[in-house]
Amino acid sequence: KGQVLELSWPTHVPPLICPLNSHVYILMTETGHSCLIGATYEKGYQEAKVNLDTAQQEILPKAFALFPALTQSRILNC
Repeated sequence: KGQVLELSWPTHVPPLICPLNSHVYILMTETGHSCLIGATYEKGYQEAKVNLDTAQQEILPKAFALFPALTQSRILNC
């Protein structure tokens, strides 16, 4: 199971011109006002539905390390 988070994009940072990829990926949405970050790689999960806690725990620390400007962003979707 792979989960992805959508975060608001910081207003003081210009949109990315290309995706970033390391232990997580960060890519802009078409609007340029949010980004997608991900993804989890969950083996042995119990349910197919979204688990925001797991997604946050697995994705956010890696995303913040890769792109610290996202630390003040809001989670919009999972």
